[in-house]
Amino acid sequence: MEGFDFNPQLNIEAVVILVAAAVAGVLLSFTPLFYPFQLLFTTIHELGHVFATIFTGGEAKGFWVYFRPKNGTRGEALREGGDDRFISPAGYLGTAIFSAGLILLSGFPYLAPYTVGILGVILLLSILRHGRSFSTALIGSLWSALFFWVAWNAELIWSVFLLYLLAILGIVRAIKDWQTITYLARHDPSGSHDAAHMAKNKVMGCRLSAGCWASLWSIISFLLLGVAF
Repeated sequence: MEGFDFNPQLNIEAVVILVAAAVAGVLLSFTPLFYPFQLLFTTIHELGHVFATIFTGGEAKGFWVYFRPKNGTRGEALREGGDDRFISPAGYLGTAIFSAGLILLSGFPYLAPYTVGILGVILLLSILRHGRSFSTALIGSLWSALFFWVAWNAELIWSVFLLYLLAILGIVRAIKDWQTITYLARHDPSGSHDAAHMAKNKVMGCRLSAGCWASLWSIISFLLLGVAF
């Protein structure tokens, strides 16, 4: 077409890194090596509730993350006040936003080492604060050390790989969250989970069931991740 220069370029290296990270992430999710990242994403989930509480005028007194290798992680935030219409979805959507942000940051490769270094610090802090078993603390510390080493010593490609890997693990976590919240909404619609809390509130004059909120949050999460990719 005259006046239109269409010259598509495919960065094969980036695609190879992404595919390798996807394979590694899926495999890791079935091993104990995934445990520290479960703690990390649960911490981010609870921080979403904390920030939403503060931003809507409430008081956040703290949060806790419990880790059980056979049953996964569980978090709890102690708070007073705030707008539950924003607080309840902030955990699930916060985790999706974090993972989408990692995907977008991979588009700025020269920022990757700094991002990986910061993520290493966050991972180490979450392990020191919430890692209850020696094995989880050890594995998490080794992951943090790897992040630090890659950030400051390895070639740029490895920092990008770790960003992709953590984003893939975030997607795995989003899938697990979708399964969990859907199960709870279906079998315990009036329980103490986020979807049940949200179902007690009216949004724009409408009151939806816990199952509807669970489905809506899952759709939004996967849309965020898809758009980021």
